[in-house]
Amino acid sequence: MLSSIRSLKELVLRAVPVVAFLSWVPAAALAQDADPNLCIPALGGLAAAPTIDGRVEGDPGWNRAMKVNLKRPGGTARLGVMQLGRVGNNLYISFEIEGTPTPNENDVVVLGLSTTPATDPTTPAKDWRIHIYPFEGTDVGSGVPDYVNDPPRLQQTWRNSTTPTSGPVGVINVPAWNQASAVPLGSSIGEVKVSRTLNNWAMEIRIPTHGVLADAASNTTALYLPPESPATTFKFYANVLSTADLTAPLPPTFAEDPWPQNVPMLVAGGTGSGGDFVHNNTPLPSTWATASTHARNECKGVYLAGNTPVGVRQNTTAAPGYTSLTGNGPFQTSAGTPITTVEECQLLADNAAWPASTTMPLPNNFFIAKPGNDGTGSAAGVSVKYFVAPWGIPGAFDAGAPNAYWHPIGELYRPASMTTTVHTTPAMSIPVDVGGNPALTNYLSTPSWQLTYKQACVYTKSAYYGFVGHHCIHAEVSSADPSVRIRNKSIQINHNFMPTASPVEREAQISVKGRGTPAVRGKPHEVILFSHKLVQTFSRDGTRYFPAAIKPDSTAVHAGAAPSALAPGVVPYQFRALGPVPAERFPKGVVEGMTVITNAYVRRSNSLIIGNTRYQRADYIGGYSYFAGHAGVTKNWTESVALQPGSKTALGQSATLQSLDPRVFAAKAPSSLPVSVHMLQLAENDTVTVAVRADAQEGEAKPPAGTPDGKTTKDDTCGKLKLGSAGGVLAAFAVTGFVWKRRRKPKQ
Repeated sequence: MLSSIRSLKELVLRAVPVVAFLSWVPAAALAQDADPNLCIPALGGLAAAPTIDGRVEGDPGWNRAMKVNLKRPGGTARLGVMQLGRVGNNLYISFEIEGTPTPNENDVVVLGLSTTPATDPTTPAKDWRIHIYPFEGTDVGSGVPDYVNDPPRLQQTWRNSTTPTSGPVGVINVPAWNQASAVPLGSSIGEVKVSRTLNNWAMEIRIPTHGVLADAASNTTALYLPPESPATTFKFYANVLSTADLTAPLPPTFAEDPWPQNVPMLVAGGTGSGGDFVHNNTPLPSTWATASTHARNECKGVYLAGNTPVGVRQNTTAAPGYTSLTGNGPFQTSAGTPITTVEECQLLADNAAWPASTTMPLPNNFFIAKPGNDGTGSAAGVSVKYFVAPWGIPGAFDAGAPNAYWHPIGELYRPASMTTTVHTTPAMSIPVDVGGNPALTNYLSTPSWQLTYKQACVYTKSAYYGFVGHHCIHAEVSSADPSVRIRNKSIQINHNFMPTASPVEREAQISVKGRGTPAVRGKPHEVILFSHKLVQTFSRDGTRYFPAAIKPDSTAVHAGAAPSALAPGVVPYQFRALGPVPAERFPKGVVEGMTVITNAYVRRSNSLIIGNTRYQRADYIGGYSYFAGHAGVTKNWTESVALQPGSKTALGQSATLQSLDPRVFAAKAPSSLPVSVHMLQLAENDTVTVAVRADAQEGEAKPPAGTPDGKTTKDDTCGKLKLGSAGGVLAAFAVTGFVWKRRRKPKQ
């Protein structure tokens, strides 16, 4: 959740729906991985089986499918969905994936199925491994790609995961299909089709199945799948490897999105295998997810996800909102000197009193949530705890560490005399969902957080909202009852609204704290920042602005693109997931807006060879996104990220930020959304602040009739501090600390 704290100011929490019932969690917290159990249901309802054309969205055949999110969200809405279901003698599997940063010809989907009984010693010889390469080398033509029903470039199938316990090096303890001598079967299995929309792609797979255990080894055209009864489990594995052919000084890289989420390819996991090729490095079936064709309690439980409301409110009856308030200051030292920096705030005593001029009582802030429960009975003793960290890409989540980067709500600089804990809700019993949505009547709510004078000062007095001024909120559900199963324990988002000024600038913190050892020991971490940009026009409907169309210029899609209506499936999901724009944030109106989503990956030392290219492993560590709105018609939108000149890291060292040439992505995917790529070098366990900037250059065109003129002055609420009563909420997203100027059209 996003937050921004102001002095009588606002902590904005922007909840974003997700595509699956899995968690938004920091990437490095393996203890918070989604539960890997899979229960594969019979598809059905009003529809027939899925239509195998590669287009998943809008296909009613996927009704009732088991849906999981392969991508660990860590601050942004990311698309990485896998679905599974059964119809007759067919197993259906689908993937919906966002490119990292664009689809590439060496992207590969790895599937593993070990479906015969584990007690059968011949089971490994009956196992299946399938590799599917969805893409050709280069897209053909220009314009917004919206192709469907495309066959994959290559499909390979192997049998036999038998692991010899004796033999020469390269054979002993190496599964047969991971050995250098392993070759795929001469034929593929089933039916596969691919679709592509801008930077995103989808794939549908139909695998014929049979129920004759005796034929499991000999049948190479159909997969043995255990029946619902008698109840039997089997093993399943999936991994989407996304490749990126980067330019110097970075080597080509690959990122993994496996299921289970903590089971990467073997070389990527550091254990070694029969070689560096991708087909020599499938993890052992014993590490795969446990699956079944019957319902099991292991697939159900308490969860937080996109359909579980999380937010903040100022009274106990209001609907969840995204604004939290502090007192209205002024902030000054004990000698009466005005405070202007975070460092000065930190010198205040923890129990420093609010000035007599402060409006009393101080505002209340109740953090609330409605956890879901798709189990078979009520879940007792459930509570939700809230943590806070700076906006950007936080370090690894480790709430128990003495120097935790994340802090429980209300704990930073809490006076010793303040004994009330405000970061956790009282425990309650969570009823079973109704219609797939949480059935809890009342929200779980924390006690009120009334910020102390020092807390309010520290959270607000920072240049460009660096340090701790603009925040990400992490909500985590737990139960004191050991019998309660937590299926999905946390939710987190890092989306930001920027005002209508042009240009605007905000600080984001990027941290590699807790992210392990750099790829080259003794050298800094290399963090790769991929940013996607989408420019759209907007129209107002009541209290919100909704996208109307993708803006058809070279800043929205590469040259040659045509205008595109915002039909489902045309605009990538991760942008649609951010939802409409609240009108109250933009009192001058929104005619055009730019959304930027940035995801960060840290380069590792190990690598895989995919398609005869060696790719260095890169692990996802988090991301941030923002929306910049403008009240006029623009000629051009730009986005950038930069280090402040002379700035130092949290450890007092220097960091470097280098822009990489993105043309390689445009060459291979000419109709994709624009991609910018940066490499940040940052010492182990260090943190740095970067300036994130959005700029709209106005053109000659006039705004449409009935819309504002697009002008922004210094008195605009986007750049001016506004105060109000203790119970009031600001009417605009007025954020202090912004550096912005009106960009005028140069004289001809």
